[in-house]
Amino acid sequence: MDERDPLPALPEPEGRWAEPFLSDRSGMWTVLTRHPLTRGQIHFGLRSIVAAQTLERLRRQMAEQDEKWDEYSAQKRSVE
Repeated sequence: MDERDPLPALPEPEGRWAEPFLSDRSGMWTVLTRHPLTRGQIHFGLRSIVAAQTLERLRRQMAEQDEKWDEYSAQKRSVE
């Protein structure tokens, strides 16, 4: 193997969210979106970071944000 050989490409993981982690700083479960949000998405009320005391609550908040994402996507499609 040559150091100039590219690494094999992996498919991008599915879903909007990265892996949740327990923050050392706050002690809360935290998750970020895989991609930055646009100004329009932020204005709509979408969040790129979600944090909660428990992993269960974090998953509920992620599900709530996913519902809001679906609303945003449907609204955007209806305008196009």
